[in-house]
Amino acid sequence: WFGPFPRKGRAVDSGRFAYTRVVGNAWNVTSSRNSYGLMRAPWNLNDVPFLTRHNLTYGFSLTDVPSCTDHYSVMQTTVWSDFAIDVQYNAHGTVHALIGGVWDADYVAFLDDLGYRAIPAKNVALEAFATQKNLWRAGYLDCPDSCAHGAADCVCSCPHLDEWLLDPDVVKGILRSVSPIFFEDKYLTDKTGADVSAALLTLLCNAYDGFRPKIGDSLESASPLDPSFYPTHPTLDRLYHWRRILGFDDLTWKDNDARSVAFADVGYCGGHNADDQLVWLDLFPDRPDAPAGPYTNAMLLDLFDPTDLRAPLPYVYDTFLWPHCVDAGYPITLVGNATNTAVSGKAAIDDDAATTTVFAAAPPASRAAPATGTHTLRQAP
Repeated sequence: WFGPFPRKGRAVDSGRFAYTRVVGNAWNVTSSRNSYGLMRAPWNLNDVPFLTRHNLTYGFSLTDVPSCTDHYSVMQTTVWSDFAIDVQYNAHGTVHALIGGVWDADYVAFLDDLGYRAIPAKNVALEAFATQKNLWRAGYLDCPDSCAHGAADCVCSCPHLDEWLLDPDVVKGILRSVSPIFFEDKYLTDKTGADVSAALLTLLCNAYDGFRPKIGDSLESASPLDPSFYPTHPTLDRLYHWRRILGFDDLTWKDNDARSVAFADVGYCGGHNADDQLVWLDLFPDRPDAPAGPYTNAMLLDLFDPTDLRAPLPYVYDTFLWPHCVDAGYPITLVGNATNTAVSGKAAIDDDAATTTVFAAAPPASRAAPATGTHTLRQAP
């Protein structure tokens, strides 16, 4: 129904969403378009005008996808700032790499010929989509303003690469500024300990022949085009609802802690602090008593509280049971002690706390208390 993972990075050609079109000729629609005028990330020179996927990412197969272990682990996180980070990555992020994939940039043979260690090779490759994105965001990687469909010379590149390669310290500094893994020496050296950072930067700048990476839609900012986006994210939303209903020990929103490109610096990313103004307006049109926006993160955290009966959130999930995780050694509610020896003892909540009747969290001081202190969650039979 959702369609296949084509082995050659072609369009999804069967299933309900076969040949779903990407918005094209988007030059006057948005700046978030690629060199072919398709509404994709600017650093993604994928010229296929339909929804695309690939079963490999830079030549590597991804097998480490979210599991009961990851969802159980994130449910033990009772500090909001930690939960918000954790739920993005192991509990969710690899789904996008699994479905989207990257082709026309096979790092496997290259890194093997380089004498690179096997585990660092896979990590560099599976994170390269984000590393190249950060190179573009930092202004190191440039992409053509426009390209003709199928143009062989259409590639994002680093105009100052030759200059950088003259100074090994500059090379290491750039790599470390766009990916934290390069702070570990094993990611800058081969099996003999020789420095290979220049070759890695050259690879990530697409300067070797035959490296023209094209990213499947699920793995970049156009991911909502892929229908798999929509069952994936409610899965995380349900974890958030359950964690919020059970209660956080600390709901503090950490300011000046977000980073995107310069991993040694924080606090420069707009839209990440509690009181930063966001782009959305009128999210609750059926609730005239709800604010119409623009919203801040602090406002949305309050408005999306499933325990507050006065909040305008129009839904709450009807079950917080994960029966498929029981056989793997986890409690059906993902809270309480696991019998899985790899994670037993990590539980922050007793099993008895995960009942169908849950006490509402204390409302903010500026808001009146709900009419009742408890509410009952409907559980699936």
